[in-house]
Amino acid sequence: MRSFRIGACLLCLLLPVHGSVLHAQQAGEQVTIATPTTEDQYLAGRSVNVLAPVNGDLVTAGQRVTVEQPVSDDVIAAGERIAIRAGIGDDVRLAGRQVDLAGAIADDAVVAGETVTLAPGIRIGNRFWVAGRLVEVGGEVGGELRAAGQSIVISGSVGGDAILLGEEIEILPNARIDGNLVYRSNQEAIIADGAVIAGSVERKPLDMPDRPEVPMWPGALGTLLSLLVCLGVLYWLFPSWMRGTDGRITGEPFRALGIGLVVVLVMPVLAILLLVTVLGIPLGLLLLLLYPVILFIGFAAGIHWLGTRLLFLAAQVEPFTRLERSLGVLAALIIFVGSQFIPLLGSLVFVFLLLAGVGAMAVELRRRLAVIPVTG
Repeated sequence: MRSFRIGACLLCLLLPVHGSVLHAQQAGEQVTIATPTTEDQYLAGRSVNVLAPVNGDLVTAGQRVTVEQPVSDDVIAAGERIAIRAGIGDDVRLAGRQVDLAGAIADDAVVAGETVTLAPGIRIGNRFWVAGRLVEVGGEVGGELRAAGQSIVISGSVGGDAILLGEEIEILPNARIDGNLVYRSNQEAIIADGAVIAGSVERKPLDMPDRPEVPMWPGALGTLLSLLVCLGVLYWLFPSWMRGTDGRITGEPFRALGIGLVVVLVMPVLAILLLVTVLGIPLGLLLLLLYPVILFIGFAAGIHWLGTRLLFLAAQVEPFTRLERSLGVLAALIIFVGSQFIPLLGSLVFVFLLLAGVGAMAVELRRRLAVIPVTG
């Protein structure tokens, strides 16, 4: 089993962990895997279809993502509609508007979406952590189930505890929970006759604290000054890291975008799922505290990359001096601010720099962790 590597960096919770450096990248309007592959696949497109077996990891982002053939290792996917219709050999981490799980998953599943469905007869080998407006668990969960949503319906089986947070919770007649049922809701769960709960049933109140009134941003000037300070600190302390991040965006832009999208979407959902339980509260709070920091540093990394590209366009040749890099970053900030006055373009520039920066940071982190010797 490929477990999450906690301790080095919380971002690693959202990245596939493996030793192979082989990978293949595709991007376009429609991306299709039509022949069996023996490499990790990094795919991005409007429509992504996996129609042949993948022997490795699958990392993908698209409006529609469909996996019709088995994937031997992890699957990370983000999109509007995601359908898993074949067996997955390890973990899955998915974020989308509509997520349909109709293929067996050998290990853990972490899923977020407006509607999430685990089809009847489909098994998740270990834990299932899920969040959505409507969550339907019709299949079999081998381990623990943690679910958060407006409506949660369980008609399948859960091999461990079921820990639920929702407004409407329904346990149907054919459902079976081998552990305890613990739920937070303002109303009683509907537990049908015939449903089997081997452990205890405990209801806790849904106490949601008032959201504090805080400004979203301290203002445009404060943001720009903060970015300049952040970039200065990052480059003075970690120059090789920043150069490596630049190289990731330049050399693997679609991979950086895809992984950045997954991190941005899944990290807050994972934090909420952790907050559902007492033991997970400290880690959940830590994730929530780190989330805006990671977004800010990722956006700063995107601005740094844009500044470096501008230096190359100016016919400069590396190595750049710190003064030249500072001028490049300043020019990048001016271009970014100017783009915000153009409808649609400004939003696209912001999203690209944010996702690419976050994804490139995560990829560079994993590369550096991979070369650290493991002892013991």
